[in-house]
Amino acid sequence: MPFYDYICPECKLELKDVLRKITENVSEKECPRCFSMMKQKVGKTSFKLNGTGWAKDNYSSTNKNK
Repeated sequence: MPFYDYICPECKLELKDVLRKITENVSEKECPRCFSMMKQKVGKTSFKLNGTGWAKDNYSSTNKNK
């Protein structure tokens, strides 16, 4: 399940790293302070590929066509 950040346009409350199911509507969430609808913040992802076998551009220097 991915994490999302939300901000309330009314009271400016920010929620960080909210765990939501993929099947839920992730673009809006009810504000726990003022009960208006919070908007999902768009930002950088924390997704990162680590270890051997991964290349940033989908091409490895060892797997080039010859």
